[in-house]
Amino acid sequence: MAYARNQKRPFYRRWWFWLIIFLLFIGVMANYQQNGTQGTHPSTASKTVAHKTGITRDQYNQIAMGQDQDTVKKTLGKANATSETDVNGQKAVVWTWSKLDHAFKAGLISVTFVDGKVESKGYLNLAVKQLKPVSQATYDSIQSGATYDEVIQKMGRQPDSESVTTLGEATGKTISYLTDKNGKAQTFVFSVDRLVSKTQTQLKQ
Repeated sequence: MAYARNQKRPFYRRWWFWLIIFLLFIGVMANYQQNGTQGTHPSTASKTVAHKTGITRDQYNQIAMGQDQDTVKKTLGKANATSETDVNGQKAVVWTWSKLDHAFKAGLISVTFVDGKVESKGYLNLAVKQLKPVSQATYDSIQSGATYDEVIQKMGRQPDSESVTTLGEATGKTISYLTDKNGKAQTFVFSVDRLVSKTQTQLKQ
């Protein structure tokens, strides 16, 4: 199987995975800085948040690892953009959607296929006006072994970004929060619904 070649290095230890997370939050910060400033070139992301109809969170949740492209297209519709990349010698195809339901409070969804099957999916929340600071004490209180629901409860809100990826026979999940307007990001990595690592990054100096 194609996935067997990836078992040697968990997805959360691959450089490209953290690069994607970093770039997603750079996008959040760029959008945050533009809020309240009238410009002649509004960002595409800010437009997508305003959509009243589109892909719902329930539809996003229906996308499962291993599904084929036709199944994903029936659930989410035609992607707004597609791209191809090479991951550890494997061809990966990335589909991206930007027309999302307003209640989802996300700016984009992406699904990555390897050998025509879903290997990962994720979303990015661009509703930065609703940013709620998270204290350092809250972050420090979250320990390895905590469940996904326990972390969400302690953080007090849904993540600003999520990535779900195949991890051998299991599924790994990474969630990230932008925790203050100065660019502090907190990221939590789960395997089989248990927290295995967390990181804190200052994106804006």
